[in-house]
Amino acid sequence: MKKEESLYSRNAQFVSTPRLADYSQFIGMYPIFSLKKRSESASITRIKFARNSRNIIAFSSDNHTLTIADVFELPVPPSFVFKGHSLSIVDFDWTLSNDALVTTSKDKTLKVWNTEQQECIQTIIIGHEIACCICHPTQAPFVAVGLNNGHVDIYNITTKKQVCHIKLESSPRCMAFSVDGLWLFIGCSDGKVRWLKNNSDNLIDYKYSGVAKTITGKGRPISSISYRETHSSTGEIIPSLLINIADSTVRLLRINYNDVGDSFLSSWVVCPIVNVSAFIKSSFSSILTNNKEAYFATGSEDNNVYIYAYSLDTMIGKSRQVDALQGHGSTVLDLAWNADETLLCSGDVKGEVIVWKRIKQLN
Repeated sequence: MKKEESLYSRNAQFVSTPRLADYSQFIGMYPIFSLKKRSESASITRIKFARNSRNIIAFSSDNHTLTIADVFELPVPPSFVFKGHSLSIVDFDWTLSNDALVTTSKDKTLKVWNTEQQECIQTIIIGHEIACCICHPTQAPFVAVGLNNGHVDIYNITTKKQVCHIKLESSPRCMAFSVDGLWLFIGCSDGKVRWLKNNSDNLIDYKYSGVAKTITGKGRPISSISYRETHSSTGEIIPSLLINIADSTVRLLRINYNDVGDSFLSSWVVCPIVNVSAFIKSSFSSILTNNKEAYFATGSEDNNVYIYAYSLDTMIGKSRQVDALQGHGSTVLDLAWNADETLLCSGDVKGEVIVWKRIKQLN
């Protein structure tokens, strides 16, 4: 059997079940890679497109590796696999210029990989179990690392020096910077969102600033947090956080920078998924098509990818499911949009990565 036939013969299994006939429907679903062929338990741990890229994607897995692929080179995209960690990679991020990738692993190390030379150029021994990491959005050499012991540390990956250290009351599970890098929001294992604020000129000296009350009464861990600034129909800038909680919800929170205490974060939208135990993540859409609605996608334990639209009128708190993408055979853990939102990539527990091709207009 030809390679093209073996790849596309499975297309009948990959279907979209749209809820509404709008531009958020997807067609042309096809798998680009399957780690199941290399390892029986290579769960996808993270998946991200390069910054402002339409085609270059990276994904990490439980088999200690990080893979880079060009999804435009089909039917089989060329890829490169970075190997060096001794245990599972739990998180990674692209640097500002996409010339390097930063990975953190259960082996208690942080590694920096040069994407052009395709080799590890730096290893930092953290010494504690790592939960998450994120690159600073404006200061290229700095990376924030969240540790299971409740610490958040910021490292200069060029000098390998720790430049900032903060102790929290709960273990960080995920992190997101504001666009200007002045705020660092942290989703924690006790179901609370904590935030750090920078009050210095060097943009790396953060101080503990506040904590929101438990997002749900159950106090379940937060597994995903994303930051987004949108504009309403009146031109108002709306900073918000998209979070996943292991209580089968995806929640949108509005940030009120002028308020303090519990009013700093206010509930905006709550959407249902299936999430009881897995660390599922979600992602804001890459672009805004109008000033009335915005979109996000999320994984789920029922093997689906859900796409929701929500009203930008903060007084309404209205949302709707616009699509459910079916094709994965196991829990969908993470997903990512490309820069122009023509492709959505998702990865699952069994190591399958699927590219969902989008149609913007219906005939």
